[in-house]
Amino acid sequence: MNVLKTLIKGINKNDIAFDEKGRIVIRLINEEKQNLSFVEKDTKLSNILLHPEDRIVKKSLHLWASQILQALNVHANSLKDNAAKIASIYNHAALIFFSLEDIHRARELCYTQIKMFMELNRNSKEKIYLKYAYQPWINLSRIDRAEGRTQEALHKLSSLWSDNCINAVSLDAEVMEVVKNCRLLEPIKVFLLDQRYDDLLMYISKSFDKENSVVLEAEIVALANIGKYQQALEKIQFAKRSVSPLLLPIFIAREGELIKNKETIKRLIQYAHKLLSHESINNILFSIHISTLSEKNHLLDDSINLLYLCLELVKKIGDEVLEAECLTRLYRLTQNKHDKSCIERYMQKLLINTDYKYVQKILLNACENFKAISIQNDFALYEDLYEQLINFSIHYSI
Repeated sequence: MNVLKTLIKGINKNDIAFDEKGRIVIRLINEEKQNLSFVEKDTKLSNILLHPEDRIVKKSLHLWASQILQALNVHANSLKDNAAKIASIYNHAALIFFSLEDIHRARELCYTQIKMFMELNRNSKEKIYLKYAYQPWINLSRIDRAEGRTQEALHKLSSLWSDNCINAVSLDAEVMEVVKNCRLLEPIKVFLLDQRYDDLLMYISKSFDKENSVVLEAEIVALANIGKYQQALEKIQFAKRSVSPLLLPIFIAREGELIKNKETIKRLIQYAHKLLSHESINNILFSIHISTLSEKNHLLDDSINLLYLCLELVKKIGDEVLEAECLTRLYRLTQNKHDKSCIERYMQKLLINTDYKYVQKILLNACENFKAISIQNDFALYEDLYEQLINFSIHYSI
């Protein structure tokens, strides 16, 4: 409830009410003003969901790979006794190679992990190891999604509803929760990324509880992005009456995207400032979204101030991808020559040191001065990591 208190603290008491079930409702825009005249033509909502998720910190890939190698050496004595640890090592390694845009090796590690645990399960009396084959299968669907292979991604995700999957994960509450969340979230992300909004609405109508907050947000985005603004606004009002108070800011932010109301945006900015007193990737991502919303509403100083706060927190957490996002946005928005020069130096340092291909791309695109910089990455560590993981799987397949 602390997060809710920070939101309420920055809101006028006249904007707070209670519904018939005693739940808090926050009115940032008068409901009588909710009509199409307040929505600009061709308004589009971001198709990146604002709902919080479990996210991995995208720390230095070199450091990450070193830690994975060290963990493999510690737990390599027994696949059976260290199954959960080994599964986690392979999942992290696949993400490392995906971040290097070495898609072939990322895929190979996923398939290697699946085969390894299927064989272990087949040869063991306990029959409890198949559950470790589903996270790499989900990771393969994510690789498909990133490559635009949406049908392949959806096909893989459909297997999460199979009896085999349910039987494999049902006795492990943690793995079951992961699979359950992926059943809901991953297909929605596929449809959103591919801008298949009509298909998403059809999928939602057949598949889920209409009051689920993730489903509501996805439905709002889909409706708005096919021009059904009134229906989207009605869904927002429904969400504000029905979701958990901690999730209210998500729908207030979506309302702010649709209806360009500066008072609403300023209150969201206040809320984002309070969120950033806590070290959380989800808080940073939400605040970056509010910064973008501020920029679109010509609140440039507020947008820049938020980005500096995000950048400060990102550096503490050590997330190179979010650091690049903050820096490139600041570089684009900042007009002061001295500040811009300082940001450029930070960007150049990150460009030279990072191994993330995505980070390199957005930094190179942000600054023309970087085109002449020669980026030389040391891939020997990643080669060693891949070789050891493949050898490990061969050893336990014999």
